[in-house]
Amino acid sequence: MKKIILMILIFAVYGCSSTHYYWPTTQNVPLFKEKNELMASFGYYNFDRVKDFRYEDGFCFHTAYSITDHIACQFGYNTKMETFDIDYAEVGEVGIAYYLRHKDYLAFETFGGYSYGKIVADNDYYKSIANFNRIYLQPSIGICSDHIDIAFTPRFSKVDYHIKEYITYFPSPYDEINNNIDKNSYYFFEPGITVRLGFKYVKFQFQHIEVKKLNKDGLIFFPTSNSFSILFYMPIKKKMSKWRRDF
Repeated sequence: MKKIILMILIFAVYGCSSTHYYWPTTQNVPLFKEKNELMASFGYYNFDRVKDFRYEDGFCFHTAYSITDHIACQFGYNTKMETFDIDYAEVGEVGIAYYLRHKDYLAFETFGGYSYGKIVADNDYYKSIANFNRIYLQPSIGICSDHIDIAFTPRFSKVDYHIKEYITYFPSPYDEINNNIDKNSYYFFEPGITVRLGFKYVKFQFQHIEVKKLNKDGLIFFPTSNSFSILFYMPIKKKMSKWRRDF
């Protein structure tokens, strides 16, 4: 009977006190054709915890603009909703890309970017406040048309954490991990698949991302994510020309 009670207590501790410090933010994959194109998307995404069969979710916003026929920039914002072990989490990112099109339907692009985020976890076992910085390289190859886009995006990320505050309410097996996440850099490989269906300027997007941590340590992370977004394209130059003609 004592062993059963002990196992229940251990399960409760492990199940409730593990903060997932890394989650795969949605990938910004505009697949531009030429300069002066603007893209914006709004979406919902969820994460699979796997270990305890729980799902957690959040919202995302992305925008990108093609500065020239080969250079583009992007901005993104992701936030996580209140969940079992994280009360608040958000990350913003900026990036710049080189892109090109081949015969109008085959797209190549590579984004390099920087992200900054914050995680606040407060549960029965501890309170943790952490900031993190991420540098990433995100190449993509895609097939595009007016109605269907499909892209493969293998993202590589380097993440560094800074613990601003850590308070222990009750001893947890994760205390050592949580207290030492800022001692190392963490490397992730995050291949993603993006599928879009719709019209030339408005499409519905589904994206699936897998996460593989490349270094061995105790950092806990979400291994997959799925997102659903609505995406808008606007050719700025053509639109402005039309406005000038109308007036």
